[in-house]
Amino acid sequence: MTRDLTIDGMVNVRDLGGLATRAGVPTRQRAVIRGDAPTRISEAGRLDLVNHGIRQVIDLRYAHERAAAPNPLERDARFRVHAVPLEAPADVVRSGPRGLVPFYRHLLDDAAPAFAAVMQAILADDGGALIHCRVGKDRTGVVSALLLDLAGVPHHEIVADYALTRQRIGPLIDELMDDRPPGLSPAAYMPQLDSPAEVMDHTLAHLVQHHGTAQQYLGRAGMSAAALARLRARLLP
Repeated sequence: MTRDLTIDGMVNVRDLGGLATRAGVPTRQRAVIRGDAPTRISEAGRLDLVNHGIRQVIDLRYAHERAAAPNPLERDARFRVHAVPLEAPADVVRSGPRGLVPFYRHLLDDAAPAFAAVMQAILADDGGALIHCRVGKDRTGVVSALLLDLAGVPHHEIVADYALTRQRIGPLIDELMDDRPPGLSPAAYMPQLDSPAEVMDHTLAHLVQHHGTAQQYLGRAGMSAAALARLRARLLP
């Protein structure tokens, strides 16, 4: 099965399954998929998610983003939507266009309980899970990195998966540019919309240096050893 998924109304959807692990087995397909917000998803797209086994939807967007563009899957009985906003200090969010690395580092340093809540939400049902923020790049990228690290995927593979996003969000660029923070020119904001490999490389180095492995990080955030074992088993065949 391909890792890239076509879901009508979404543009940046791919499976976290199918990646090689250090143990020599690939991650389980259709256990967790990552994507952009399904705010434009069609009925055909919803059926695609159902056919892929998706039952859980973890919405990482801020409250004001959800208010401005509600998640239509909340009104669909086929899915269970969990709103788990991944917040960072306001000054870090404002500084985002000057560099993604500080934003990701602050997420890891300051939002550990929210990351643990995301992982617990994945375990709330035996079905597959869709994790998404607005475009499926930043908050979704860090959650995906933790999941893949927990599954034993080498860091260079995690970095490569993160870097794929910039190739896929082209249809969203004009909208994102129109909605950029006041006072920022398109040239100043464009780096915020990229997903360069070195950004995730630095983020994983920060994780290792300051928090250890994803398992250690999530354990200190409140996840039990049993829950972590269940999550890892969910990600592996």
